[in-house]
Amino acid sequence: GGKSSKTVISGLRILGGGAAGLYCNGSSPIIQNCIVSGSRGNAMVFAGSQAQILNCTVAHNSALPGQAAVTCWDSPITICNTIIAENRPELVSIFAPTDQPVVTYSCVEGGWVGDGNIDADPLFSELGDLHLLSETGRWDGAAWVVDDATSPCIDAGDPAVDVGAEPAPNGDIINMGAFGGTDEASM
Repeated sequence: GGKSSKTVISGLRILGGGAAGLYCNGSSPIIQNCIVSGSRGNAMVFAGSQAQILNCTVAHNSALPGQAAVTCWDSPITICNTIIAENRPELVSIFAPTDQPVVTYSCVEGGWVGDGNIDADPLFSELGDLHLLSETGRWDGAAWVVDDATSPCIDAGDPAVDVGAEPAPNGDIINMGAFGGTDEASM
């Protein structure tokens, strides 16, 4: 399983993983609207993979020195509309000694070259809740609430990607992160 580009992993929440929250070896799935948080090692590892990571959030992971939030071994993966931030202690965001991933319209702590990428605090609502702060409206799990700040990841995704189920007003541009394109996207 997972060897074709037709395999889709969507809406998966990996919270508190061990050595690797998500490991793809010789597979090329589409991973979308997923969260990897609380892992105690490399949060995502790709070996011989051509995965696509779309609208995911990789945050609040911790690891030993030399590990990374996203590690790629011989894996020309693509990452789009994704947030890779707030991983500790000083966890490298992306480590790819061979094939460099193509990263676009993503928030990558420490920066990464690519169209539309930003290096900014994503302004998550709170530890454990990875919804983005919004002065217009944010889903808190029970109701829409208004915050005192707005995340730079709102309306910052790839303008060529449809906003999907994002509630109005949505700026006609998809949000970065796991809730981008969903009915829980911050406004």
